[in-house]
Amino acid sequence: MVGVGSSVVSVVVGVWPSMGAVVQGGAMSGLRPGDITDEMRQAADTARRQGLQMDLRTLAASIHADAEGRYADAEPGWQAGVEWALLWIENTASQLTEDRS
Repeated sequence: MVGVGSSVVSVVVGVWPSMGAVVQGGAMSGLRPGDITDEMRQAADTARRQGLQMDLRTLAASIHADAEGRYADAEPGWQAGVEWALLWIENTASQLTEDRS
């Protein structure tokens, strides 16, 4: 057992469910090929895309914050490069969830 804040997380070392098994409520049950629906796959894909989108936007905010105040002392073209990178990151983040619902 490893304490994390006020909660306790069980850590099992060296014991992993076999491929295709899922731990549910402490018991393992085998998954069959039809158990994972298209809706489940789509939900997992959407969650993954939203997480990546959030990470990209966090990265852009961090770059923007670090670049603030450095433009005056920077080499020519540096500001344009930073702005291009920020625009590319935002466009990429936006495309992750575009036309998906």
